[in-house]
Amino acid sequence: MSETRTPTHVILTLIATLVIALICSPIWAVGVSWEAVDGAGGAIDLYRNSHCTATAWMARHHGLRNSGETDQRLVATAWVYLQHCECDKPGSPTVWKVADGLGKMFGARNRTAPTIRERCRTSSNASERASFADYSAAIDAGRPVIVTFCYDSSSASGLAAAARREKSCFSAAGIGYMKYGDQLFLICRHGATTSEMGPAAQDVVDAAALGINTAGKPWGESGTSLLKWNGASKNVVLVFVGG
Repeated sequence: MSETRTPTHVILTLIATLVIALICSPIWAVGVSWEAVDGAGGAIDLYRNSHCTATAWMARHHGLRNSGETDQRLVATAWVYLQHCECDKPGSPTVWKVADGLGKMFGARNRTAPTIRERCRTSSNASERASFADYSAAIDAGRPVIVTFCYDSSSASGLAAAARREKSCFSAAGIGYMKYGDQLFLICRHGATTSEMGPAAQDVVDAAALGINTAGKPWGESGTSLLKWNGASKNVVLVFVGG
């Protein structure tokens, strides 16, 4: 009886093709899941500072932008309501009260403000803390969150210090999340270039380097990045709106 054999070069070619496919294929099978808020508008280009830009994005999301009002004008309005001079302290530092300022913007536009809660990742006071699970629950419910990444060691002492948003802090509108193996990422609209993000740039995730597809995904859109939940930041402040 005759015997049919596959030529050796064909077998080697098949093996090489399989190896290349395993190396080059996206790593979704490693355990990647993500969620984003439906209907989240695009990023607002960074203007004035990140705290005002993120707050303006949230105000726009909740329908506070007037007819004909530009994004820049909305950011400028946020600038007025967020900034606060600690004039009794040396150097009269300016701090940025996001939760309070956003609430005032609702009032100024004759809208009843939803419940606005400010929490942080790191605090010895349990009532001040919010976890990644709290953040992801808000996203799952369709509610974006203003997130502020702080890099000064003083911010780790709790909410009062972190919510001052001193100069090392960077804010963005959190519109989603990703779980990549045991790593936790936030999908953030910020409208900034990496060079404009200050210390937060070190927590931007290079999705392509991890084999994560960006085409047609929120984190592949202009002014939007994946940022690490547990990266180099000393604390993360979260402003929950609604719920």
